[in-house]
Amino acid sequence: MNADAFLAELAYALQRDDSLTLDDRLKDLEEWDSLAAMGVTALLDRKFGKRLSFDDIARMQTVRDIAQAAGLDLWAFRTAP
Repeated sequence: MNADAFLAELAYALQRDDSLTLDDRLKDLEEWDSLAAMGVTALLDRKFGKRLSFDDIARMQTVRDIAQAAGLDLWAFRTAP
């Protein structure tokens, strides 16, 4: 899955109209609440086969943390200079 597809899937799970970046802080997202955390948990399980506890999700600070939990290659997310 490429960066755009991942960020779009995550935005959908969060029911967010605006785009996301890896550096977005979860606490700054209006949509980030316990229901959003459950949606992210379901997304990671369904799309990536990653089973995380609520505590795992609660420790996440940024969208990048979610991408890492999904097991995505963050080097592939780099933008060209």
